[in-house]
Amino acid sequence: MLDAIRDYLVSYAQQGVIHNADRMLTLCEPRPGATLLDLGCGDGTFTARVSQKVGAAKSIGIDAVSENLAAARAKGIVGIEADLNWVLPLPDESVDVVIASHVIEHINDTDMFVKEIYRVLRGGGYAIVATPNLAAWYNVLFLMLGQQPPSTCVSDVAPLGLMARGVWAGRYTGGIGHQGSNNHRRVFVRSTLVGLLQYYGFHCEKVAVSGFPPLPWFAADLACRLLPMYAWNLMVRARK
Repeated sequence: MLDAIRDYLVSYAQQGVIHNADRMLTLCEPRPGATLLDLGCGDGTFTARVSQKVGAAKSIGIDAVSENLAAARAKGIVGIEADLNWVLPLPDESVDVVIASHVIEHINDTDMFVKEIYRVLRGGGYAIVATPNLAAWYNVLFLMLGQQPPSTCVSDVAPLGLMARGVWAGRYTGGIGHQGSNNHRRVFVRSTLVGLLQYYGFHCEKVAVSGFPPLPWFAADLACRLLPMYAWNLMVRARK
């Protein structure tokens, strides 16, 4: 039973990458001529979509995987190989827009991560941060059943909990995650994600949510409007 649930959530999350990206794009404000920074850019596919929506003149992607960066550079993105657990290799106030899609939950020091985003942003610039929602209804249900919530993990090695072989296995490697591990260090609810950003000086302008497993996506959108607190993913646009 648990294996079937896990496998369905893996499939749902794979489909959800596109839907979550579309929802994040609705938070992107046009800023012609901007410098865009994507933290954990992967192969640059989403970076390019954001760049087009924003009207960026320059797009920078940071990732820990050299193969990802090679693919991103082929799309015209300036690729920087770095560990996002450390100081960002960029000057103060050097970018206008920062995207961090499903990265913050993998970071060891989320305080430094948020401070670094604030540091590299120019005044009036904004960041969009997306992450799984700890209050997602299925996480609540698993806690009620005395089980480890699927969005969390307790070990990088031991296969403990439903998602030990889960959704993000292999997506993050190197400094951010380890092959074969869910590897979520910090998992947020809406109030704590907004609160952390505000604590370090951001003004949170808009919060959006997406996904409501196991509902199909057209029904999930309705559920997200009715019960946003229990949605699958959170995303916040925060202004410096």
